[in-house]
Amino acid sequence: MTEDKKMKVIFAPGSLDDFEGTQEELDALVKEIQDLADSGELFERSTPIDEDSFTQEELQEALTDVITMLSNVDSRKLH
Repeated sequence: MTEDKKMKVIFAPGSLDDFEGTQEELDALVKEIQDLADSGELFERSTPIDEDSFTQEELQEALTDVITMLSNVDSRKLH
């Protein structure tokens, strides 16, 4: 990516709350994701998916997870 088109990766509040590892490992993961976005490699290595890629059970589980995460977000902290 060009310097003026750098993408800033922003993690939703609470999205990394379930990360199991040290703070140093979390910091390294966040840095790696930002580095991949900066280089454009994040998109090159991505695989598009759609709902046909999942079983009904997987879709239901994902929906339940999203609802749970959203219910735990403190909307007063969202800008």
